[in-house]
This record gives sequence, C-alpha cells and structure tokens, in this order.
Amino acid sequence: MNKDKAYILGVLFGDGSIARRITKRIGKIPSQLILHVKDKDFAEYFCKIAKREGYNPKISFKIEGSTKLVIVKKPCKMYWVRICDTKFAQECFVLINKRKNIPKEIFNSNTGCKKMFIKGVMDSEGWIGIHRRDDIKKGYNYSMGFGVKDNFIYDLKRLFKDVGIRTNKVLVHKHNKIKYFRIKMWDYYDSKIGFSIKRKQDRLDDFGENFGRIIGYHKVEVAYNRRLDINNKDVVELYLNKRKSVIEISKIFNCSFVTICNRLKEENIERRGHIKK
Repeated sequence: MNKDKAYILGVLFGDGSIARRITKRIGKIPSQLILHVKDKDFAEYFCKIAKREGYNPKISFKIEGSTKLVIVKKPCKMYWVRICDTKFAQECFVLINKRKNIPKEIFNSNTGCKKMFIKGVMDSEGWIGIHRRDDIKKGYNYSMGFGVKDNFIYDLKRLFKDVGIRTNKVLVHKHNKIKYFRIKMWDYYDSKIGFSIKRKQDRLDDFGENFGRIIGYHKVEVAYNRRLDINNKDVVELYLNKRKSVIEISKIFNCSFVTICNRLKEENIERRGHIKK
C-alpha cells in the first residue's frame, strides 16, 4: 500500500464508484473507476494521483440540470473522471467490499498512507461549516465533521485516532439516518492532511490563521472559554431536576445554547426532558 493508492481508495469510500460491465461467461465484472463531482480541483487532483500510479485517467464535464428524480435550482457543471483498468478496478472492488469496513491494508500501513486515505474520504464526504456566532468578536466560527450511511464510519473514527485526531462519538440523524461525527479542528489542522478542494481548504486555512487555540475565539480575544469547564452532569441536573430551559442554562454557563443542546444529546436526553428509548 502506498500513499497514492490509499487516496484513491479513500475517494472510492466517498464520491467515487466502480462500474461493472456484463460478460457472457462470468457475468458482471468491475471494469472502471468513476469519480463524479462538481469541484474541478478535486477531479484534477484525483487525475494527478491516478497518473502517478501509472494509469491513464480521462476527465470530462457536462452541464447537468433537473431530472424527474433530482431537482436543482440551476444547471451546474459536473466533472467526470474515469480510470479504465479492469485489473485495478477488480482489486479495488475486493478491498472496498461494499463499504462495510475499511480494509486491513490501510490499518496495517504507515501513518502517511492512513492520512492520504483520510484525505480521500474527507474530500468526498467531509464537511467544514461556517456558523454565525454573535458571542465572539469575529462574528463566526467553524465546525468540521464527517457523515455517511455506511457502517465503515466506525472504522474511520478509529483511523482518525490512529493518526492523532480526536473526534466525538458517532451519532445518527433522526430523519435521513446518516451516521456522523464531529472532528476536533485543531487536530485536523495540525495533522497537515488538508483538502484538495480549495473551498474547503480556504476555510481550514482561515481557521488556522485567524482563530486562537482557545476554542471558539478569535486570536485578538483573550477571554477564557468557559464552555471547556461545563460538566454534563451539571447540565442534566439543571435541565431535568431544576427545570431550567436550554436558554437559561446557556446564560448560566455563558455559552451558546447549541452547546447545551449538544451536551444533552451526549447524555442521550431529548429537548422535551425525557430519556430516549
């Protein structure tokens, strides 16, 4: 396992896919790798990695709009990358194993390969969101996470730990059943993994350059972040026994009400005040 191959596998656990063709003797066999994305820089970086591995990827684009199944506000340019190599496609098909688990070849590889695999899945399915924050001078803050419906997310969480990146526990969205976890942004920033997609990398760079190590505060601020001292048991006590609202508790701890909501989620408590079944 090398870094380039690890990155390709990471992408195949996200936006990438493996196409199969029908043969008379065997039936369906893997024939080519496909990447279908809206970011040109992502597609070009994937091509660059594939060429370094000795393959001859083909990149193209077309304008895609609404269909009977998908409704979009306006047509957008989508990029297609294809690696037509049956042997490599078959090898990847076996390693991916329907995205049930991350292959042991990744866990047994060196730290550099593990980081490139993480970069591949983060380019595909990782998110870095920007949020308005009136309680800090900068006026906004970032959060980072990863979410998919596949169970390999639990292996990915373990892989993050192997390279020194802390994450929160895996949660499941009520409506769309997507499994997700949040990522400690300073850990990810310090790992130098980054993104090949400029719009994501720009946000990560802005976070690293303009926000201090005290979570949530701009570098020019020296106020201590009291959210770090919040004990989940204290939040539960105020919420369940003393019947304080989420807003009231956030004022007590001098933090965002979202923080209190997240602490209640961590303790498996709903906003209505009873324990989830």
